[in-house]
Amino acid sequence: MTTISHGAMRDLMPTSIFGRISKLVVGFLSSSMAAYRNRQLLGDFAQRDDYLLRDMGLTRADIEHAMMMSITQDPASFLMRARNAR
Repeated sequence: MTTISHGAMRDLMPTSIFGRISKLVVGFLSSSMAAYRNRQLLGDFAQRDDYLLRDMGLTRADIEHAMMMSITQDPASFLMRARNAR
């Protein structure tokens, strides 16, 4: 049986905490970047005509509602729910 001393456990703890913090930071940054890209796409959607939006299963009101959402919310999830509700 292998025994790990308390000193070895202390050496492992900062790496473990650093790893957890790193995962949280990377997760936050990647989700923030995805939300930013999705908000940029809203500008493209807003310029499309109503017929094309309807072909995509969306309405102009859906796009306007998504544009008014909080910056911390990802508009893509709202648009997917709106499309699937029809």
